[in-house]
Amino acid sequence: MTENSKKQSLIEHLEELRMKVIICIIAVFICSAVSFPFSDDVINKMEDDLIGKYMITPEDTGNNTTGACACSGIESGNVIVTSPMEGVITLFKVSIFMGIYLSIPIIIYQLFSFVSPALYRREKKIFILILPVSYILFTGGALFTYIVLLPIMMQFFMAFSAPVAVSLFKLSELISFVVMMMLIMGIIFQWPLITAIFSKFGILSPKLLSEKRRYAIVICFILGAFMTDPTFITQIMLAIPMIILYEIGILTASLSHTKRYRERSEA
Repeated sequence: MTENSKKQSLIEHLEELRMKVIICIIAVFICSAVSFPFSDDVINKMEDDLIGKYMITPEDTGNNTTGACACSGIESGNVIVTSPMEGVITLFKVSIFMGIYLSIPIIIYQLFSFVSPALYRREKKIFILILPVSYILFTGGALFTYIVLLPIMMQFFMAFSAPVAVSLFKLSELISFVVMMMLIMGIIFQWPLITAIFSKFGILSPKLLSEKRRYAIVICFILGAFMTDPTFITQIMLAIPMIILYEIGILTASLSHTKRYRERSEA
């Protein structure tokens, strides 16, 4: 291949990559625009699920004359905005988050179509399997966070603060907290897939994962403390799912490891 043909090939690949990126950006923009009319409904639903059910009135503190809730007469658990543009900006942020999530299948397809010409048939099969499974695992982690973790955490925080303070949640910070927690758990839920891939390529082994279990448990609690507010309840609520996922990761690694050696013996 001549120098000119190499340059032409590189330019063609960069042009194709540029088109793929443009398509992904357009997909995010369209999905965000479609999602925008529903942003307020999503926020209201989130407020009701995570805060509305656990709102604390002055009477709930057990003392009608003392305590921050009783003194102010304000229900603990109200969501507020502290600047004129905060509500509007938050609506746009929520629609963008929804748009990115909804456009992930399109982004995955564009990524696969770009790299597939350089892959062998076997690698394409693995790629086709990994991407949808990763998307499903991420969705599962986000749903687990929203349905299980966040309600327990919000209830604990509001109940713990009620005797001494009124819980007033800033809208933008509440949305950022919820999105951050869902993103963290969505990434953590990728662990079984990661162990299966690494085991298939001989990078990890089920035996090694089993031997390092005690260290993994300690690391899970440390990560649980660093990734959220440094309170014991959030540390436990994040560490327990990570430990369970670690055990599932050992199982998926074992299955992948067994399949790898079976394919070697048949070859």
